[in-house]
Amino acid sequence: MAFRENLAYLRAKAGLSQRELADKLFVSQQMVGAMETGIKTPSMNMLIRLAEVLDCSINDLVCENNNK
Repeated sequence: MAFRENLAYLRAKAGLSQRELADKLFVSQQMVGAMETGIKTPSMNMLIRLAEVLDCSINDLVCENNNK
């Protein structure tokens, strides 16, 4: 559950909409939404891309209580 909450938090902190993040990742807005709701689990490659785009570490994305 930590990942989806962290993703939404870090995306908002970066001032990005789901659409804007999706465009930077070259995926659909639906994919970002599915990751934020827990429907989709990101691959390692996607985690790396997310960390780069959101200027954070993979730990920031996946660990509990990192961004609270």
